[in-house]
Parts: sequence; structure tokens; C-alpha cells
Amino acid sequence: MKRLLMTSLLGLVLLGSSGSSFATAAAVGNKSLTDINWGERIKEMEEMVHELQKIKGLESAVSELRDQVKAQNAIIEKNLVRVEELEKQLSPLVAVSKSKTIRIEGDGNLYYPVWFPENMQCWSEGETRLQIAKASVHADGDWSGSTVARFSYHSSWWGNGSGYLEAAFESAIRTKAPYLADFELPLYPAGLVVWLKGGGETYTYKSNCTVNAVVDLEKPLVLYNDPAHPEYTIVKDRIGQVSAKVGTNWGKGWSRYGHGGAL
Repeated sequence: MKRLLMTSLLGLVLLGSSGSSFATAAAVGNKSLTDINWGERIKEMEEMVHELQKIKGLESAVSELRDQVKAQNAIIEKNLVRVEELEKQLSPLVAVSKSKTIRIEGDGNLYYPVWFPENMQCWSEGETRLQIAKASVHADGDWSGSTVARFSYHSSWWGNGSGYLEAAFESAIRTKAPYLADFELPLYPAGLVVWLKGGGETYTYKSNCTVNAVVDLEKPLVLYNDPAHPEYTIVKDRIGQVSAKVGTNWGKGWSRYGHGGAL
């Protein structure tokens, strides 16, 4: 009975060994227990246990790494969402900061009101800076003259902000007369209106807050219109001469024009 039990146990040992088979296990019954190299068999089993422990440790490491990857993916996803939010916020600000051009046709003897509205997101942050230029004296004709006007201001916009306006403008070789005749900071809408010379003139403008300029060659420019409150309507028409505040300040650097309200 004892011999039979030992033979069965040996068969299980041999079955667990690398390369063992049922045929090998069956052969154990035909061998003497003294013919088995027990030290070798035990060593094989110990090696198998060691390998299984290594596999188990590897599975644990893989599981831990998988959890770390999931955590990192969650962080990356969160950061991507934040980047998209920032891109949406930056998009309009980047758009307004690029140099743009506006060409004013119409009558070369008239100055047309051009509306430079503000992006309300940057308006709430404070000062707006706007530059309007015909930088080359050869733009729209050889030796036709150049003008660069700079404005620093903050629109009151119905009294919500501390309104102010400073301006400086330079010109050279004005064979076509001054290109800028007047400017004004309206009380209600946020932005600046500038009267620029027509007759097929091209102007470049750039700003930290101004969106696309608006001009109407056919009729007066409506800056603000509320049918329920016509008393607040703001309409600006073309003019035929340069205002005193422009004519007396060419080349004198920055000048301050009023404080808030309609200028």
C-alpha cells in the first residue's frame, strides 16, 4: 500500500515537470522508487514554483502599470480639455491682433466715418490701442503721402468704464491732403470712430482689441440704434474738412482728449 501511494505521488511530480506526459507518469509504476533521481525531481519542482512566482509578480507589475497609464490618460484628457478652452478664449484675441486693411472708395474730397468696434472680452481688461496707417508715401499712388495715427483709449460704454482718449498722428508729403480728419469716442457703444479720406485709399490698422472696421459709403453710419429709445441713436455722417483737434496737433505727439462720455 505504501509503495502504491509513493508511486502515485511520483506520477504527479512527473506530470508537473516540464516535458512530462501521461505516458511518462504511467511508466512510473514499472520503475523502482530507488531508480528515481529524487534530488533532480525536487529541483525541477522548485524551479517551477519559482517561475510561477515570477509570473505572478509580473502580472502584478503589469496590473500596476495599467493603473498608472489609466491615471496618466485621465490627466492628459483633462489637460486637453483645458487647452481647448484656452484656445477658444485666445482665438478672438489673436484675430483682433493681426494687421488688417480697409479700402475706402467714394469721393476723394470727403472723409467717411469708419467704426472700429471693440471685442468685449478685451474691453473688460482695460486700455485699447489702435494704429491706423498709410505707412508708405507711394501707397495708392507715387508720392501721395503717408499718415500714421495712434490711439490709446478706453470706451465708457454706457458709463461702465473709465473713459479716456489719447491720440498722436504724423504725416509726410501730404499731396492728397490729410488722410485723417476727425475722431470720436462715442458714449454708448464700445469702440472708436475715425473719419478717413475716401477716393480709393487703402489703410492698414492693427489693435489689441479692435475687431473688423466698418464703413458705409452710401449713407450715414449708424453706431447705435435702439428703436425703443431713439434718443440714444448715434449716427455719424461724412465730412468735408479736417477738425481743429486734428489740424492743430499734427506731429505734436500724444495729446489727451477729454475724459469719458461723448468726445
